[in-house]
Amino acid sequence: MSLPDSIALILTCVTLFRYFIIGVQRSSQIETMDDFFFYGRRLGKLGYERTFVATGLSLATVLFFFLDFGGKFGVPLVLSPLMFCLGTYIFILILPRLQKAGFLERGTTLHNFVGKSFNWSALRYSSAIVSILGYLGIFVIELYVGVEIFKIFSTSTQWTAIVAIFIMSLIFIYTYLGGYKAIIDTDSLQLKLIVTGTLLALISLVIFQFKLPKTHPPQLFPFPGWLPIPFIIVMIIGNVPFQILRMSHWQRAAAVGNMEIIKSGLKRGIFVSFIIWIVFGAMGLLLYWIANLQKPGAIILLEILRNNTLPYNIIVYPMLFTAFVAALISTADTVFMTVLNSYIYDFKLHRDLHDENQDARLQLDQQVQEKGLKSSRRAILFILFAGVILYYVLTQIFGFEFIDLLFVFFNQQLVLFPAVVLAIKAPNGSAHPARYGALCGIWIGWLAVWGVSIYGKQIDNPDLVLYASAVGWLVAIIVTIVISFRGVLIIMRRKGT
Repeated sequence: MSLPDSIALILTCVTLFRYFIIGVQRSSQIETMDDFFFYGRRLGKLGYERTFVATGLSLATVLFFFLDFGGKFGVPLVLSPLMFCLGTYIFILILPRLQKAGFLERGTTLHNFVGKSFNWSALRYSSAIVSILGYLGIFVIELYVGVEIFKIFSTSTQWTAIVAIFIMSLIFIYTYLGGYKAIIDTDSLQLKLIVTGTLLALISLVIFQFKLPKTHPPQLFPFPGWLPIPFIIVMIIGNVPFQILRMSHWQRAAAVGNMEIIKSGLKRGIFVSFIIWIVFGAMGLLLYWIANLQKPGAIILLEILRNNTLPYNIIVYPMLFTAFVAALISTADTVFMTVLNSYIYDFKLHRDLHDENQDARLQLDQQVQEKGLKSSRRAILFILFAGVILYYVLTQIFGFEFIDLLFVFFNQQLVLFPAVVLAIKAPNGSAHPARYGALCGIWIGWLAVWGVSIYGKQIDNPDLVLYASAVGWLVAIIVTIVISFRGVLIIMRRKGT
């Protein structure tokens, strides 16, 4: 193994060991379920901003996405971060309604909020199931691409299996011990690693483009081959309405509890995320110019940094590799905590809550608190196994690839859109006139997503696969309106919450 490879692995192991130490340290601070899941409702602006940015910079959806497509689509790819920022701003706009409904003060999950708004547990369970499947999809995506970056050392099946098991075990341990407190602390470290590695890699690529032979001319505006229509549709629908459906946004909001802190943290987080995404897009353009993109862009970037003889690459390459691993973990640990939060509050403990009419920071007695913490920690292992099984089924049996997983499996949550919008518009039980339409919209829309995507895969039509989540979103809206037309009309005509 070369010296740069050895340094990269050592630096990565040191970083991962630091995560383990953080989990051990934070475990002593976990006394209640509120501490484990919601940071004791004391998450500050800086912590909120850092975890928002670090979680958004997932290895799959950002690093591979922009490095692979930056050179192919050029400047028009900026549509993706712009739509993400717009969707997040819409989430900011609904915060006053959430505050008025009491969610920021005592909320638990998006799905409890929906169930309470419609006064129907069927909608709580249904929305939770779809969200959990979607978030397990993120885990599948991260595992899919996480294995890829370690293939730079070895392509053997045994090696990649060992890597996957090691990373999953680490996430299990420090999440099990430290809960959301450990995730916030590791996200702060991960963001520093990602920013440092990214800036060093960008500087190196700029230098390399003067030294290495060019394989393709740069295409800032590759007209007429800009963004394909299916791609544009998914970029808009998969970002703008989607942000109010992300249960991790709701969990972070509950961890803060203060609307002004949330607004400030989100605005700063949006700005930082946008800048980093633009940097990755620029790196994708440079990669397209100096390399033949027959492999994933992240792998090519690592190979360029590792194989070039410039002296400082002995620092840049290990830093970037560690940043990639940090990006992988920053999303995976949040997935586990978010899914776990939903499992406990939406399913496991719901019948133990003293007041079914609060979706709340509920007054749980000591016995229920202890039961909840034990159940939470046991469930983490179950979630890990569920993610691995899902990974095998989707990639090995159905043959889904990265782009399919990214745009179909995660975006299936779009079918929740009409139910969540109605719940926000009419909280605290007042959305019940439209509950049958909302429930049917979720499941018929969900069937539409998977029906279209599987059919598109069978006939080898990638555009149809891309359209699947948008089709499900539209079907869910239509079904909700058709079945509960009068109820939807009553709710949408109301003023205020």
